[in-house]
Amino acid sequence: MYIKKAIITSVIGDMDGQKILALAIYLKKVLTNSRIKHYNLNRLSGTSGITYKTLKTYVPLLEQNKYIHFEGSGNKKILVLNRLSSRNNNRNIDISMFDFTSYRGVINSLRAYIVINIQVKKEYIKQMLNNRQNPKWNIDYKNLNRKVNKMVRNGQLNSPYQKYEEYGISYERFKKELGCSIVTATKAVKYAVDHGWLEKRPNYVQTYSRGVNYYEAEGYTFTTKNNLYNIKANIYSIPPEILAQMLNLAD
Repeated sequence: MYIKKAIITSVIGDMDGQKILALAIYLKKVLTNSRIKHYNLNRLSGTSGITYKTLKTYVPLLEQNKYIHFEGSGNKKILVLNRLSSRNNNRNIDISMFDFTSYRGVINSLRAYIVINIQVKKEYIKQMLNNRQNPKWNIDYKNLNRKVNKMVRNGQLNSPYQKYEEYGISYERFKKELGCSIVTATKAVKYAVDHGWLEKRPNYVQTYSRGVNYYEAEGYTFTTKNNLYNIKANIYSIPPEILAQMLNLAD
């Protein structure tokens, strides 16, 4: 299944927007011909498996966000799902990795997708800087310079000549990107890791200090018998097969 890149971008930082989009995606998946004749909420609930109460809340929002429209009236009223994909394939993203077994599965998948896209943007910057510093024969260097200079203008880079440095991603950053609580952000990251979309490894600095003996030390997270530890934001990576599909999102 494909949807426009711009649609996912539009719900970054918007929890309610993510729920509405997830419902549109789920309905698009379960309603194979993208419409329900003789529409009413009970019919839609029975066909989709979504509760009447949820649909009563979100169907008006689906219409307001132009994910659906209605044709006809009365007993002949038809609910029609609008296109989520573009006719231009370059504007679409593949979401076949999503869990379509339930509405909740799509919500979790969408939030995890937003989470991994943060790492994709980092990988894109890393790739641009590495290519600029170590250009290969098949790279359009002029186009590469334009992209790097654009990132400088947008504040993503301080200089076109800087080297890539890895600082990890904090849960505060995930929280901001999703527009949610730390608890929800943590669940989204866990979902992405558990499904193999994201790989996580701890990031810390260990300093030997003989005899520190578990005493508190200023500037360090904790101590052990002979070591000082400073815990930093976790470092993430994306499996190569997923990264290859997603790198164009950051372009």
